[in-house]
Amino acid sequence: SVDINQPGVIRENDEFILSCVARGSPSMTFRWFKDGTFVNLTFTPHKWIKLIKHPHVTDQYTALLAVGTARKYDEGKFTCQVEDFNIQQCKSKFVKVKRPPLVKIEPMSLTVRKGQNFTVNCVTLEGNWGIIGKYTYSWTKNKELLPVRTDSERYETLYPAGTILQVFGIEVSISNTIFL
Repeated sequence: SVDINQPGVIRENDEFILSCVARGSPSMTFRWFKDGTFVNLTFTPHKWIKLIKHPHVTDQYTALLAVGTARKYDEGKFTCQVEDFNIQQCKSKFVKVKRPPLVKIEPMSLTVRKGQNFTVNCVTLEGNWGIIGKYTYSWTKNKELLPVRTDSERYETLYPAGTILQVFGIEVSISNTIFL
């Protein structure tokens, strides 16, 4: 069998581990392929392979293929090939790697005096990577989730592309830069 340690979609920069379990002789061999091509670890430092003998089941082995930092090019069909006494068996698992949305904040830098109002826009740029779908947007203040509406702040979701935060009558003069 071939399984993955994370069900569903893997996000870019996540780690994932594929496991291939087989029973056979101690001389059986495991090989990993991605989209039909042998996985060569010589040129891929973010991947590793390990073979484990199951301590409680006779003749059961698990071959692991780990990807330490998933990239979009790691998406595809992974196949584990097991060979024992010239008999081959292959099992496959498709891995989907999702890129994070590309986000734009305007303005990136802002200076506001006491009593002034300001607006900050956060927009997802859909077209660049072909990302399709709606996202959830929220704002935080002092590391706390900001309610949709308070006496001095409110935000609105602009479906499906972004959100706008409005702050009224700022209480303290600030100069701040927003970092993603």
